[in-house]
Amino acid sequence: MADRAINTASYVGSGASILSALTLTDVGILIGIVTALMTLLINAVYHWRRDKREREAHSIRIAVIQGAMEERRKVVIPVTNERRACDKYQACPYEHD
Repeated sequence: MADRAINTASYVGSGASILSALTLTDVGILIGIVTALMTLLINAVYHWRRDKREREAHSIRIAVIQGAMEERRKVVIPVTNERRACDKYQACPYEHD
């Protein structure tokens, strides 16, 4: 028990000596570094989540487009041999074969 108390006191004393040796400039530098690292981490997480949402939205859009294409392929356009209105005229400039 006494050994643990001595170790704890030793760590607290070394931490206090380090903190007391820091000037206000050093503290400002450390706060700036911590703030920059936190900003980097938050920004990276935000972009990862945004990319994930965009990938999901893109795959949904592709599925919708492919479904619409499949529906269009299923539509059968009837072809008839009926004469069209412009076939009645001799001067029709279009070929109707």
